[in-house]
Amino acid sequence: MQPMSVMMMHTDEFFSSNTLRTPSGISISSDDFMIDKIVQGNRPNGFKIFGGAAGWGPGQLDKEMSMNSWLLTDLPQRVIWDRKAGEVWQASVDHVSSSMFNQYF
Repeated sequence: MQPMSVMMMHTDEFFSSNTLRTPSGISISSDDFMIDKIVQGNRPNGFKIFGGAAGWGPGQLDKEMSMNSWLLTDLPQRVIWDRKAGEVWQASVDHVSSSMFNQYF
């Protein structure tokens, strides 16, 4: 755990040399330059900023996934960007629940 780190999840049109881009169009950056850009008014279309970080040991995430410890879904990006931070978790759980139950109807 890195309690002093700051990470930003954002849309992929915004990047720096320390940006991890994903195929889903969501990127993660963890450098001070990104914060400076936002303060100067250069903002991505969507972003969330997080303090602190946690990680997994070797093989831990794969093991958790094989044990079905995670709920997986193709979450529409609007669920992330169009809601206040405190609403994203519940909206995500609602989406996963609907996806799971819709397969039976």
